[in-house]
Amino acid sequence: IALAFEMQIVKKVPAGKDDIPVHKIITEDRIITSVSRNKN
Repeated sequence: IALAFEMQIVKKVPAGKDDIPVHKIITEDRIITSVSRNKN
C-alpha cells in the first residue's frame, strides 16, 4: 500500500526486474488497485 496525492498519479511507471510492485495506492480522492505484471 502506498500513499500519494492525486496530482502524482500517472498512467504508466517504468519498472525494473528488481522493483517491488505496489498493489494499492491511496490518494485524497480514490483508492487505486494495480494490475500485477506477469513474471515469466
